[in-house]
Amino acid sequence: MKISADKQFQKITIEQIKTILKNQVPDKFDKMIISENQEFKRADYSFSKMSFQKVEREIQFVKFPLYDAVTDNFKEIEGGEKLFGQKAVLKNDNILKILNQKFKINGSKLDKIHIENPLKFPFDEINNEINPIQRKYFFPDLTYKENCSNCKANKYVGCPDSECQGRHDYTCPSCNGNKKVDCKPCKCSGFIKCDQCRGSGECKCSKCGGKGEIKCGSGFFDSGCNGTGMVTVNGKQQRCKKCSGRGIYPCSDCRQGIVNCSKCAAKGELRCENCNGRGEINCDYCRAQGNIICKTCYGDKERYGTVDCPTCNTMGLIAQLVYVDTTVSNDSIDKLTFEGETITVLESDIKKHIITDAPYLEIYKRLNAVKTENYDEYSLKFATNFESDLKLNKAIFPVVVKEQMSYQIIPCVEITYKHIITNEEHNLTIIDIWSNPEVVFQSDAEELKQNIGNATKAVGGFFGKLFKTNNFKTKEDKRNEIILLIYLAKVDGKIDEAEKLFLSDMIGNLNEFTNTEKHLLFDLMNASVLPELTVKETAFSSKERANEVMDNLNQLAASDGEIEATEKILIDKITQLIKS
Repeated sequence: MKISADKQFQKITIEQIKTILKNQVPDKFDKMIISENQEFKRADYSFSKMSFQKVEREIQFVKFPLYDAVTDNFKEIEGGEKLFGQKAVLKNDNILKILNQKFKINGSKLDKIHIENPLKFPFDEINNEINPIQRKYFFPDLTYKENCSNCKANKYVGCPDSECQGRHDYTCPSCNGNKKVDCKPCKCSGFIKCDQCRGSGECKCSKCGGKGEIKCGSGFFDSGCNGTGMVTVNGKQQRCKKCSGRGIYPCSDCRQGIVNCSKCAAKGELRCENCNGRGEINCDYCRAQGNIICKTCYGDKERYGTVDCPTCNTMGLIAQLVYVDTTVSNDSIDKLTFEGETITVLESDIKKHIITDAPYLEIYKRLNAVKTENYDEYSLKFATNFESDLKLNKAIFPVVVKEQMSYQIIPCVEITYKHIITNEEHNLTIIDIWSNPEVVFQSDAEELKQNIGNATKAVGGFFGKLFKTNNFKTKEDKRNEIILLIYLAKVDGKIDEAEKLFLSDMIGNLNEFTNTEKHLLFDLMNASVLPELTVKETAFSSKERANEVMDNLNQLAASDGEIEATEKILIDKITQLIKS
């Protein structure tokens, strides 16, 4: 991998970029002008992936009733440090499986333990690798059984009901065994105060409102004086006989506004509905039995007034096991990063060049006392970054015991070029320049807009400026000259750099042409086989203009140092067409 990476990181020159473009996009390269001192941006993308194995060790603590189901298993690990030493292999973990499966008891993490290097002991190996299934180690001095401190090995404890207090069958504390309790609403009297008269036996008269008098003529059938004391008889005013002129008369239903209470018959009290007048009711607490039988504790002779000890579940013994649980796990991680300048490239385009099934190389392995390292400068850098991101450690648990690495360097460049016909600048990116180069154009150099204007700065030289002078009388002259220049540049099947520069300098820009005319020029430049020239393409506005075009064609043919035979034949043909 290192040799490949060194190659990918090697220096890139303009000439190498041109060679790659010529090989990858020859048709487009013929229309590119890239100067010898053209600047470019470089970004080196790195795809690295690492698989790793780590080992986690935790001290586990489990305290449990010494059930019959695990008694035999526990006997195998009894004996303390004198028998087993400070640490010993737990030959089988059946005791832990039974506690989990049958009694739902599991170990919990124990952070502190007063034993030197409690996690330091060899990994189990298989075929020169760490065995994915590791045995457990236990600490004999911390693994023991003892009498239950709650029941003192008696298996039962007193009834936790505060009222029972271990009596199991006891006199009802509510009725003291009488089966009856006082009626609280009537306070044992059997009667309660009448709520209508409030115990007085009398109520306010509803007819007169407690006044004892009624206004004369106020009733519906009362034809009195309406409280005035006077009535009109045969048109004359005279004293009301009904009220003797007073305007009121005594109420006939009450005594000075008071009447006897109808609800309690003027007694002021009612029979208590709760006890039906008896003054006491059945004791609800004992259901009129006079005694309570506790539902919590036992009533048999051997266990009278007690319950199962919740600590030891009637085993009488509690056992403790402290052990180390080892977990081996495998995982992987990958990352795409870059160094260098920021370029215009999509991550999805980079990922297309990633070899996802590249083989791993083992760069680190620790097998107990044996440690091997096979890092190169790149894998060490990538592994260090991964370890930092994941907080992996090679010294303390969870400890990394193996690393395998695969990495790939994808160098990319971004460069600006000038289109030979439009003289407009565009950018392209070359991805994975050394191994599997892919050219990505950031814009279409020949895409024409309705109003192209000066959207991209056109760079024209002396001859470009010359097209704007009076030496070129018509646009047709310029168009035909460009067509002939294109024919001559393509006649020998290749366009070298000198010809590109000359042709670009001669064309200048296409601002005065329509999109249709521009398409014609693009099509000619892109054609693998050019159509036969006709008199139409060799027609110019004057003899002088035609001679000037022929001079330019000869200069183009000689721009690469020599005039090829095919170029001379074409120039002669164009000369004959102009004369005809």
